[in-house]
Amino acid sequence: MTTARFDAHHYAADSLEPALRHAAARATLAPSIHNTQPWRWVVSPDRLDLYADSTRSVPAVDPTGRQLAISCGAALFGARVALAAVRLDASTILLPDPGDPELLASITVTHSEAPIDQVARRLDAAAPSRHS
Repeated sequence: MTTARFDAHHYAADSLEPALRHAAARATLAPSIHNTQPWRWVVSPDRLDLYADSTRSVPAVDPTGRQLAISCGAALFGARVALAAVRLDASTILLPDPGDPELLASITVTHSEAPIDQVARRLDAAAPSRHS
C-alpha cells in the first residue's frame, strides 16, 4: 500500500480535514483482536473521533471488552503518529462524553508545522508493512 506523504504546510488551519482523513485511514492499519478492527472513525473538519464498534466484538475470547479497548488504543496511537509524522501536534481527550461510552477519544490538531518528529515519521512509514 502506497500513500502520499502529507506535510502540515499543505494545510491551512481551516482545512485540516484531509490530514485527519489520512490519520484515520492510517489508523486502520493497527493490529486488533482477531483482526476485527473494532473501531469506527468519524472525521469532522476540525476533529477526529474514535468510537468502539461493539458489533465487531469477540465475546467468546474477550468477554469484558478489554482486548477491544486495547485494539482501539492501538488505532488511536496510529492516528496520532500519522498526524505527528506530518508535523501536526494533536490533543487527545479520552472518554470525552460520559453519556456516550462508545466514544473513546477525540483528537484535535493544536498546532501545525510542529517540529519534525523523526520517530513518528519512521513509525508512520512502517505502518503499511505491518501484517498478522
